[in-house]
Amino acid sequence: MTKIVRAHKSFMWKNFWIKAGTRMLLDDVHLDGEVFLPGMGMINIPFNAWIRWGNLVDEGESSIEMKIHNGSLIGIALEPMFHHIWLHLENLSPYAKGLRGAEVGVFEGANAEKILKALPIEKLYLIDDYGSGSYQHGNPDLSAARKLAHKRLEPWKDKIEWMEMASEKALWLLRGQEFEFCYHDSDHRRPCVERELPLGYATVQQGGVWGGHDYKNTHEGECEVKSCVDEFFIDHKLSPLWYSPEMLNWWHVKGSQ
Repeated sequence: MTKIVRAHKSFMWKNFWIKAGTRMLLDDVHLDGEVFLPGMGMINIPFNAWIRWGNLVDEGESSIEMKIHNGSLIGIALEPMFHHIWLHLENLSPYAKGLRGAEVGVFEGANAEKILKALPIEKLYLIDDYGSGSYQHGNPDLSAARKLAHKRLEPWKDKIEWMEMASEKALWLLRGQEFEFCYHDSDHRRPCVERELPLGYATVQQGGVWGGHDYKNTHEGECEVKSCVDEFFIDHKLSPLWYSPEMLNWWHVKGSQ
């Protein structure tokens, strides 16, 4: 059975530091009973009823070197969620139209650049307010990251639209757009993640791909993406949740079961 639990004391788990009080969703594992205590409103559900291993690429790897050449990809290290999109382009864009989507949390623009190089993008909305403390480690000055992102993405200026505002406001403005994808990688703290998830989900069409990065928990109050995502999936009875344990991507095909 899968349970939402809270750590009773701080400890290391799968190379991550788990701080006392951190919420996690775990399947049946043999752990010291004094380490974990049930969280508030503990939920028990069969593990395989809603979560599925999401390793999509060859030989157990979670990313692949690719570049565009004669219609195939070789040389761009796509995030696993976008590799999934590339593998299923016929389903997402059956009439050869370009993809429309949003990246929430752009930082220096490296991931957006790979998306624009690898996928047939019609319009990519780039959401980032570049404000103080916007990221999980609280970078105090993101002006250099903003400048680099704008320079890096200039070649695709006709395919991108910047929304330099709070993610919650931007996603609210984009609700009901029926995008083919939405990718979350902004502030990783619980209040922001909890606000973003339903708004990002609302931008994606049936059959579209909704997901994000850093599917993990570190210190409570710094990064709680995993517990927020797990709880959202349980509360909304979504299935399956694809994830890559190596690259920490998570994603869901909206409407799938």
